Amino acid sequence: MNSEFSLTKTDLGHLRHIERLAKQLPGDWSNMGSDWWDIGEGAQQYILAFMAYTLGIVQHRHTPAYREFCDSTLRALIDKMMLPDIWEKWINASRGGKVVDPDQKELGAGWIDPLKRHNIMFKGHLLQMAALHEMLYRTGTYAQDGAFTFEFLATTWGNGDEVFRYDLKKLARIVYDEYVESNYEGVQCEPNRVFPMCNQHALLGLRHFDQAFNTEYASDVMPKFKAAWERKGYTDCKTGSHMRLRHVRQDTVYPTCHPWADGWTGVFMHAWDPDFIEELYPRQRESHLESILAGDEPANFTGGMVPTTAKIGFAMFTALAAEVGDRETRDRLLEQADQRFSPVWDEGRFYYPRSDNWTPADGGPSRGIDTLSGNALLPMARLNDGNALVDLYSRPWSTADRNSPHIADVDQQVAGVSSAHYDAPEDSLRLAFLPGPHPGDLTFTVRGLTAGKSYQVLVDDDPVGSLEGKADPIKTASSRGTGSTFEAVRIDARQPRRVVITPAA
Repeated sequence: MNSEFSLTKTDLGHLRHIERLAKQLPGDWSNMGSDWWDIGEGAQQYILAFMAYTLGIVQHRHTPAYREFCDSTLRALIDKMMLPDIWEKWINASRGGKVVDPDQKELGAGWIDPLKRHNIMFKGHLLQMAALHEMLYRTGTYAQDGAFTFEFLATTWGNGDEVFRYDLKKLARIVYDEYVESNYEGVQCEPNRVFPMCNQHALLGLRHFDQAFNTEYASDVMPKFKAAWERKGYTDCKTGSHMRLRHVRQDTVYPTCHPWADGWTGVFMHAWDPDFIEELYPRQRESHLESILAGDEPANFTGGMVPTTAKIGFAMFTALAAEVGDRETRDRLLEQADQRFSPVWDEGRFYYPRSDNWTPADGGPSRGIDTLSGNALLPMARLNDGNALVDLYSRPWSTADRNSPHIADVDQQVAGVSSAHYDAPEDSLRLAFLPGPHPGDLTFTVRGLTAGKSYQVLVDDDPVGSLEGKADPIKTASSRGTGSTFEAVRIDARQPRRVVITPAA
């Protein structure tokens, strides 16, 4: 383990953009608007969720010894999931109809409560996001009564205000019970429809819940769900592609062969069944890659709605290539993304702004991109250097990991944390920083060092001072002058810096 740079300037730009979106005021969906109308729940909940999983990758793989950024941003994303802008879209979806059940003659009465039943495309993500936070930080925040509170205000319709109160434990139990009731064939999104990709999030949420609370929900569900998957033919043996959906009452599987479906299902199924996905991936790449690179899917667009593959196919498959470790394909797609989608730098933030330029011009690829792809999917792909989700869900943090030394109080405008690891055998913190949009002197604190033990601070291999581990804020050294002591580490972050805090000889 070393203090070399891990996250690039572009990676850190993605993260600053994610933080900006997460911490916008309630109801402010700037840079998250979408016309992805063929999903009734809208794109925003998926943007929030996929940005959360990107933070999980960063926290677990790149900066385990720097937590405040991912912790606070993840909490902000979870808070947004409880805004009525997001969850109230369920009310109409709960009524069903012929579009989700060909045998349903009349719309159902429906219900308001978004966690009561079905709606796994929402509550599966909420479970995964909150269980991820608990696995990492063990704050117990979402296990408290009413941690998930949904308030319905009867202003233009309804029989009065209603409040629905849940917590992470209740949510996990609801999801588990629905798997059991379905004979492990999958929890429904809209009534009567099971989507394979949405069920991946619920399964991974149960796995992190098990890791945090010593339950066995995922260990029971996963093998039985996989058996049902094979029994029902959720993956087409002929094409190697996953189904789009299944109608439950009719017991009908609807196959598809699109990069968005194979990408979405594959990215997250790889986290718990990597061998299966890696066996399928070469066939899927052969089916999809050239069409993705050609960018010709929107050529089929004649009006109304842009095809889902055009909206998110490029980015979903890029994320799959990243997760299975096909870096050549991932890098090729990301290079084309930079050429096609006009990325923007804005005060240290890097992102691909929405473009509705879907029609290919002069035989070239489409330049259209949706906000789910630009804000969440492409960043997740770029920050995943292979098997990051497998690691995240198979190597949970231990108590020792959480209690290990780490840094805090980093001003992201001055510098971004490119790498932060604690080397337990050496009892050393190994850090790397890149200049931010307003570089200068960076001050940060160090927490969790062994009390009474002396450490030396090295910046770019040069010793700059010493410090002593203690329970209170520690005194340490500055790169401005050897031997000087300060309440926190201070470095000149106008250029890339490597910092090592290691026991004194």
